[in-house]
Amino acid sequence: MKLIASIFTMVLISSCGFVHYMGTKSTVDKSSLEVNNYLIRNKISFYDYNLFIKDELIDSLSSKKHAVNLWQLEHGTEQSTIQLRIYDSLGVLVNAYVQCYGEFKRLNILSDKPYKKFNHLPTNFELQFNDNLDLWNINESDRQEILEKASQKKYTIVVYWNIWSNYYSKVMLKELRKYLKKYQMKDEVLIILVNTDFSKTN
Repeated sequence: MKLIASIFTMVLISSCGFVHYMGTKSTVDKSSLEVNNYLIRNKISFYDYNLFIKDELIDSLSSKKHAVNLWQLEHGTEQSTIQLRIYDSLGVLVNAYVQCYGEFKRLNILSDKPYKKFNHLPTNFELQFNDNLDLWNINESDRQEILEKASQKKYTIVVYWNIWSNYYSKVMLKELRKYLKKYQMKDEVLIILVNTDFSKTN
């Protein structure tokens, strides 16, 4: 049992620790125009909202209120800014993936309907959808609109992604697109993309 736990821990650490060194681009500020152009080039058009995280709150993804990965939270390790979270209509987290869990195609929570669960992953199911909105660069009107729409959908999927991660975000977004098409889920789901590149003025 200890051997399995040790191997799992090493996988978690290695998959996060080397993301900056393998298959990633330099971390640089991105404008909303650059983000939009990236999505267009990669044929990502299935989303309902394309938002930015507040630069000054990006570290909040590692706080108790927002952290997905409980193992990393307990060990004071920074959480990945590449995440996919699935909430039900009540705003309760029902499934999640973070890049530190390992290769998305191997741990594809979107490979089945309903969403596939991997019970060995240290996912924080106490997370609430409403808390995400505090991190996003939106006004009060947008906030109320998003909350209302989320309550009317069967699921709300929040994708934290960035351009600098290159392959890692791209795979997650493309797998989500395939899932929505395969199971004809688009009408049942609210899709919110949240870019975690540092933003700059256009």
